[in-house]
Amino acid sequence: MAYAYLLPGLAAFAAFVLWPLLRAGWISLFAWDGITVGEWVGLDNYGEVLSDPELRSAFVHALVLLVFYAFLPVVIGLVLAAAMARSRVRGLTAFRTVLFLPQVVALVVVAVMWRMIYDPGSGLLNETLRAVGLGGLAQNWLGDFDLALPAVGLIGTWVMYGLAMVLFTAGVQKIPQSLYDAARVDGAGPVREFFAVTLPGLRNEIAVALTL
Repeated sequence: MAYAYLLPGLAAFAAFVLWPLLRAGWISLFAWDGITVGEWVGLDNYGEVLSDPELRSAFVHALVLLVFYAFLPVVIGLVLAAAMARSRVRGLTAFRTVLFLPQVVALVVVAVMWRMIYDPGSGLLNETLRAVGLGGLAQNWLGDFDLALPAVGLIGTWVMYGLAMVLFTAGVQKIPQSLYDAARVDGAGPVREFFAVTLPGLRNEIAVALTL
């Protein structure tokens, strides 16, 4: 019965995702301009992709962005969730709300705001560096070939860590308190408690966060 309920969604997924994916894989085995009859070339197209230095660099850039958009938000979210799980201070809910705000701000607003921050002339980042006597570090952050990619990646980290934090905070709440109590009785400190109790209890949430 459960599979019967899944069938409509699976049918739509197969029609609009799986079949186009398989069709694209089949087309990739041909030299085809989209109009005339294609010529079978096998895996030659993939060999050309792997041997093209510009295309390889594009894959490397994508991997760098994965670090900023997936790995760093998960790490930051884990640290924040673990810290807030141990904290019993007033105003913690408001603090969580502030940390989650980047996730709910429209991406257009995020783009405009960070463009103003990175502005090479009077941007907040460069002005702050000049104010503290580090004007020599002021840069054209989005116009430098070496700095543009991490500068954009940092924006992704800022936007995504709030979602990871909320997922992990919810996950921590379902971990039995008795496990934490047992770890503390055994003399575990905050770091040991995190790796022995919190991290294993958040495996499902980490998988979801990385997927998103």
